[in-house]
Amino acid sequence: MKPSAILVLACFGTLSAHADLAPPTPAAAWRFDPAPFSFRREVASPLAESGLFRVEADPSLHRHAGGDYGALRLVESEGGTSIERPWVIRRMHVPRPARDATLIPHQVESFEETADGAIEITVRLEAGTVPAARLEIETPLSDFEKGVSVSIPAAEEGWKELVGDRVIFDHSRFLDFRRTAVDLPRTAERRFRIRLSEATDEQRSLVRQITRTLGDAAGLSVSESGAVTARAFRIDGLRFLTAPAKGEGDEKGRRSHDLAVLESREEEGGTHSFLLDAGHLPLDRLVLATDDRNFRRAVSVQIPAEEGTWRTVHRGHAHRYDVGDFRDESLVLAFPEVRAGRFRLLVENGSNPPVAISGVTGRGPIYEIVFLADAGASPVFYLGVDREAVPKRPALDTAAIEAALRRGLKVETAALGALVENPLSVPVAEAIPKRGLLDSQPALWGIIALAVTVLIWVLYRSFLRIEGGKDGGM
Repeated sequence: MKPSAILVLACFGTLSAHADLAPPTPAAAWRFDPAPFSFRREVASPLAESGLFRVEADPSLHRHAGGDYGALRLVESEGGTSIERPWVIRRMHVPRPARDATLIPHQVESFEETADGAIEITVRLEAGTVPAARLEIETPLSDFEKGVSVSIPAAEEGWKELVGDRVIFDHSRFLDFRRTAVDLPRTAERRFRIRLSEATDEQRSLVRQITRTLGDAAGLSVSESGAVTARAFRIDGLRFLTAPAKGEGDEKGRRSHDLAVLESREEEGGTHSFLLDAGHLPLDRLVLATDDRNFRRAVSVQIPAEEGTWRTVHRGHAHRYDVGDFRDESLVLAFPEVRAGRFRLLVENGSNPPVAISGVTGRGPIYEIVFLADAGASPVFYLGVDREAVPKRPALDTAAIEAALRRGLKVETAALGALVENPLSVPVAEAIPKRGLLDSQPALWGIIALAVTVLIWVLYRSFLRIEGGKDGGM
C-alpha cells in the first residue's frame, strides 16, 4: 500500500476515535430543568376544571421574578416529565370595596342657651380616632328649619368658624324631604362647638277655628282664629362619622407598599441620599412622609443603570407650607412605571437644614398572571433572581391565552401557596464549577488536532524511511 493511502486511513481513524467529543444535542425546549431556580410556589389547591386561571403577582413574586420576569417559570408535570407552560402578565382591575362610614365616639363638654336664643354645644372627639367627615343631628321633630354653624378652637383664645350658614330642615308637612347632616372639612382638631340658631320656635296649629256672626245692621261676618304654640327644639343625639374607608386596592387596581430605607447619608453639596429597597415592584409614585413644614426642596428619583451608575427617572420638587390659615403640600413624586430592585432618592437641601424623611411609600398598579390549565392540574411557579445561572426564558406560544382574553372569557381566580426553597436547586458552585484548560472545548480540540498532526508526521517519516530502505535493497 502506498504511504499516502496509509496516511489518509490514519487521519480518518484518529478523528473517528474522538467523535464523541462533539457537543451533545440540546434537550427539547419544552422540558424543564428546575436546578437553576432557588424557589418555588405551588397553586394552593388542584384546579377544579379546565379553563383560564389567574394569580395575583404579589410583592414576593415580584421580588424573586426580576424586573422583566425573566426568572419566572410556570411548570406542570406530565407523565413524570416537567414541562413549561405559557403565561401572560397584565394589569389587574380591583374594584374598590364599598365600606360604610364609622361612628366616632365623643363626649359633650358643655350645653347652653345663649342670650339671643341659640343653642351652643361643645364636644370633644375621642383621642386617636380618624378625622370626622360628617356631623348628624338626631331629632324626633318634624316641620322645622334651623341654621347650623360649626367652629373649632382658634390659635389664640376663642373659636374660629369651620362651617357656617348651613341649614338642617324637615319639610315632611309638604313632601318627603329631610336633611339633618352637615359635611365637615378635613381638620385635625378634636374639639367642636356646634351652634343652632334657635332653641325654640313657633308652630302654628293645623286646626283653625271659624266663627260666624249674624246681625241685622252688620249683616253676616266671619272671623278666623288659630292656636300658635312655642316648642323647644329637642336633640336626641349628635353623631360624628368618618368618610367611607378605602380598601387596599382602588378602582384602577393600584396598591401602596412601604419601602425600607437601606441607607441614608449626606452627599456633597448638601444633598441627602436615601437608598430604598423597591423589590422589583411595579411603581410609578413615591410618597414622602415627614413632620417638617415650611420647606421646598428639589428631589430626584433614580434607578440602577449599567456598570454601577444611576439613571434619573424623575426630577421635581416636594414642599409643605403651613403659615397661619394657609396650608399647602405636595409630597408625591410621579414618574413612568418602572420595576427596579433599588431606588435612590436625592433630596437637595443645599445650605438649608436637611428635611427629615421619616418614611417612603411606593405606589403602583397591581398585576396578575393568566394561564391555561386542565382540570386537576397543580401548576408550580419556579423563580429566583439571585442565581447566576438562570437560563433565558423560552418564547412559548401565548396566542390562545391572548385570544381568550380579547374575547372576554371568564378567568377563574387561583391562590398561590407560600414561597419555599426549591429542593431540586443545585448550588451555584456545583452548577458552574471552575473550568480548567481541558474543560474548554476549543482548547481541547486544539490539543487533539496538534497531537494528530504530530502523529501523522511521525507516521509519514516512518513510511518514508521504510520506502527508502526498500528502494536501496533492490
